[in-house]
Amino acid sequence: MKKNILLLFLLLLSSKPIFSKENFVNKVKEYVIENVGDFELANELYGYIKYYAKEYGVEEELVVSVIKVESNYDVVAVSPVGAIGLMQLMPKTAEYLGVEAEYIPENIKGGVKYLKECLSKNGEDIALALAAYNAGLGAVKKYSSIPPYRETQKYIEKVLKEYNKLYERLDVHFDTYYGESFYNDMMADVVKELEEKKLAVDDDGAKVVFFDEKDNLFPCIVQKKDGAYLYSTSDIATVKFRKDNYDVNKMIYLTDARQQDHFKQFFKITDMLGWNIEKYHIWFGIIRFADGILSTRKGNVIKLEELLDEAHSRAYDVVNEKNPNLSEEEKQNIAEVVGVSSVKYADLSQNKQSDIIFEWDKMLSFEGNTAPYLLYTYARIQSILRKVAEQNINLNENIEIKTENKIEKSLATYLLAFPISALKAAETFKPNLIADYLYELSKKLNSFYNNCPILNQDIETLKSRSLLIKKTGEVLKDGLGLLGIPVLNKM
Repeated sequence: MKKNILLLFLLLLSSKPIFSKENFVNKVKEYVIENVGDFELANELYGYIKYYAKEYGVEEELVVSVIKVESNYDVVAVSPVGAIGLMQLMPKTAEYLGVEAEYIPENIKGGVKYLKECLSKNGEDIALALAAYNAGLGAVKKYSSIPPYRETQKYIEKVLKEYNKLYERLDVHFDTYYGESFYNDMMADVVKELEEKKLAVDDDGAKVVFFDEKDNLFPCIVQKKDGAYLYSTSDIATVKFRKDNYDVNKMIYLTDARQQDHFKQFFKITDMLGWNIEKYHIWFGIIRFADGILSTRKGNVIKLEELLDEAHSRAYDVVNEKNPNLSEEEKQNIAEVVGVSSVKYADLSQNKQSDIIFEWDKMLSFEGNTAPYLLYTYARIQSILRKVAEQNINLNENIEIKTENKIEKSLATYLLAFPISALKAAETFKPNLIADYLYELSKKLNSFYNNCPILNQDIETLKSRSLLIKKTGEVLKDGLGLLGIPVLNKM
């Protein structure tokens, strides 16, 4: 069960549109600007990157990550072995690719072209492609895997770290990486299958799937008159790939509410094809800030990285005020956990199909249904348990938890409800149910703490109540873990 729930929440956290207002920021362009510094040069470089990435069918995110590791955006970089420019092309490689490596546009063109070749010859596996880009196609072919070269292995690690910079900060990780371009070669077969099964018909030169009137769906174009494919075609190809290669029986998609019709269409088409896979579209409302303080001068948007930085900064101020005696390192570490967790929790604790307004004071408050409140409750438990341990008291499983007091009983009984809440959250795709449970558990724990003294009690009472809060802490830790939130032993 835990694996399924974790999968669910990783999907919820990895959705791209989160934290946008009226439109989306071009995160790749912003990444280039941040790394180059010179706004005009960055715009020029991004123009070339965007153009050639599209021409050769390579993800922009991957291109900019390779450039970062290869040259750190130094347009005149020359390596000790003679590799040239942003994408560090060797003269012989540049000659093979038919480009002039000293010329910035040509350097980018050649690098992207070679990266595409590395991807194509390695089944679009990003790690293998990066190995080939660094060590050569021959080296990857020789070992039929990533070559055992430390330099190459470190290179792959660095590029993927850049590629997943924000995800790593959110503690979200992926086992495989497939960009949109990976499915390009599969879409012709998808259209062919739709035609063979008489599901797609010619309509003024385009290939269109029509639905029964009872389905209440608009016709879906899977191939335009000019031969181009659409997102629906790509999504159908994705389902086919996952069905054939992963033997999946359930797929969960998370987007904003505006894409509901699109998912209804292609879900129906895959059903018409006879692909017996459960598919769920989980949609969310608009997420905004009441004050809009993070809007950039380029548009009415909020960037996720900027949001997390602001959360860290505000959390630091709170931590510094409450615990000024902590070391600077401790303050920064706590601020990062509290800040990022506050953002996550503010999202996951609310019904996703309602519009959500983030309010900084509420998000970072140590009162109410917030991450800081839950984290502080956990840290409070650990503080008490440390004092119990100082008395050389061993809290083993043989200790009987007494529930003679109604408050003790209420807390102990509520602990038993955690598996049910977690299961229901997984079944309904509602992480807010876990958040609701944890908040109620924390309230019960704090009521218990205020009414049922633990320390300076007789030994049996001390052991019983200590074990009860220990178990409460374990459930808090597990529940927050399902939401992607780490705990803190001290705050």
